Parts: sequence; structure tokens; C-alpha cells
Amino acid sequence: MERQERLSKVLRERAKALPPEIKRRLENCVGLVVFGSYASELETATSDIDVFGIGDAKTHFKTPLIEIMILPEHDLYSDTWLGSELANHIAAYGVPLGPRPEWFDSARIGPDAARRKHRRICAYARSLEKHWHELSPSTKLRYQFKLRRELQRLQLLTAERPIPPTPTLDQSFTPDSGRALVMSSELPSVAKRAILRLFPRVRRAEQPSVTPAGRSR
Repeated sequence: MERQERLSKVLRERAKALPPEIKRRLENCVGLVVFGSYASELETATSDIDVFGIGDAKTHFKTPLIEIMILPEHDLYSDTWLGSELANHIAAYGVPLGPRPEWFDSARIGPDAARRKHRRICAYARSLEKHWHELSPSTKLRYQFKLRRELQRLQLLTAERPIPPTPTLDQSFTPDSGRALVMSSELPSVAKRAILRLFPRVRRAEQPSVTPAGRSR
């Protein structure tokens, strides 16, 4: 209960700055669930709070402080939603701010989730290889992190396992496992070669510092 109360308090504070229409939609939601780094108590000083709810209109709204996903109830039990990467992440790692939603029990990772991730990574590899020489060092580093995380997510989706919060992905990765991560994927050989050429050592993101109380900052 303390965890729910803490998350509810953070959500109320962050919601104060929302545009009136988005605030109204959020207030009218039922079955609110906080997910992402806050739900796993891995947030840092720059983390936004991610919240999902059931409402009247499909909504996706994001600021540096908050990201809101709202689905109408009639979309909630569709195969597309229940088989998706996001639905399974929320069902596995989300913290309901009320009773546990019934749809959690129906979420199962579908084959389309891995196929979408597969296509996304191939598109990244093609685009990055084409434009790599134009990117600044800091941008290259950012894409290294992003692509490495996507490879980790593909590995989990292929195994029909829900995706944990990004800080958990970062903590579970070691640079020495980068090549194995690429080679064990079901990506086409051309995409694997492109990734290994661009990122000969797939990087690990910096870990957030932790306070004595055990909370990330």
C-alpha cells in the first residue's frame, strides 16, 4: 500500500501541469497502472512517470515529467493489444493504483511483437550504416545504447518473455556479451554484419547512482 500511495502522490504532482483536456482524460480513467522505472523503483532524477489507464478515447501524451497511455475498454481485449510488447510489460511489471486489472491475466506475447521488433532493428541497422559518418560522437553513443537495448528486447520477445524496465536491461548487460547478443538473434546476416561493423563492442549504459536508502537517483 505504501508503494501505491507513493506512486499516486508522484502522479498527482506531475499531473498538475497537464493541459486541461489531457488532465480530464486522465482523471476519467479507470484501472490506472504505473509502469516503467517508477514501478520497479529504478527511477532517477530525470525519469518520467509512465501511466496506463482505460478511458473514453485512445490517447498518447508525453512530456519530460509524465507519459500517459489511454485505451478505450473495447480495445483492451483485442489480440493486438494483449499480444503486444507494451501490454505484457505493464501486466508483468506495472503497479496498479487500485484493484489488479482483469486483463493482466489475458496478456500473452504474440508472434507479431517479435516480428515488429525484428523489422525495427533491421531498419535501424540500414539507416545507421548509411548515415553513420554524418553523426556526432555523442549521437553515435546514443544510438549504440538504443540499438543494444532493442537487441535485448528482441531476444526476450523471441523467447515470449515480457520486457523489463530499461534500467533492468542495462544492469543485466555486460559488454563482453554484445557479439553473442547480435549473433544469437534471428536477424538476417546482412543486418548482423552491419551492426557488428558499426558497434564492434556493443556498449553498456552508465548505471544510475544509488542512495544509501537503496533508491536510484
